[in-house]
Amino acid sequence: MPSARQRALQWAAVWLVLVCGASAASAGFKTMAPRDVSLAGLWKLNAELSDDAQKVIDGKRAKSAPRPTAGSSRRGRISIPIPDAGDILGGIGGIGRDDGADPSDGGVSGRARTGNSHIPEHDDTGSTDPDHEEKMRGFVDQMLVKPPEEIEIEQRPDALRVQSPDTTDTCRPGESSQVMLPGTVIADRHCGWSGAVFVIEVKSRTGGTRTDRYTLSNGGNRLTVSATLSGSSGRWSGLEIKHVYDRAVSLVQ
Repeated sequence: MPSARQRALQWAAVWLVLVCGASAASAGFKTMAPRDVSLAGLWKLNAELSDDAQKVIDGKRAKSAPRPTAGSSRRGRISIPIPDAGDILGGIGGIGRDDGADPSDGGVSGRARTGNSHIPEHDDTGSTDPDHEEKMRGFVDQMLVKPPEEIEIEQRPDALRVQSPDTTDTCRPGESSQVMLPGTVIADRHCGWSGAVFVIEVKSRTGGTRTDRYTLSNGGNRLTVSATLSGSSGRWSGLEIKHVYDRAVSLVQ
């Protein structure tokens, strides 16, 4: 019959499993990878298939910038006479959209109507959250960092370790940890498996979220690492950067 100490240790082990499982489950993640999925190996960047982060971010910024239109100006801004049609164009463009649509098209938020015209009162950055830029700044800066040319992944039952020539990062499914974003912003991180995809979710204390997904394709010989921003309504919501890697040694002989 187990001693009191052995029973206590057994209960502690059960408690630890339950806590870790609950943490992963609360995020919709599993702690164990499918049997036939392995990210382990040496991977080399495929620059031709990868996004240029600077171009993607510049494109997002350009889409959300205010656009001058023909008509009279006031305080250096442009106004357009329009028919008095009540609240046509109601709502704000870009709410809840992550499809890359132009959030500056449609909507009249931030514009004051005078007679038959509407005049922009301030710069419309496409943001519906006044603190959006502050919430997302650290993540956007982070996504501008050049991806490593080569990474090595070690996949264990209790952890996934990603190593490059400059950094080593380990995430343990079911465990929460804290990381520091650019600008000394603290963020909470947890990770796990969503089907055959390994997911790392980082939630900033300021309100933004970055989700990284590691997805295999091409018979397990190609790895796509995608980073997506969410958690705040504005121009950076839905921003996605993808980096594609090929196995240094193919699994297919």
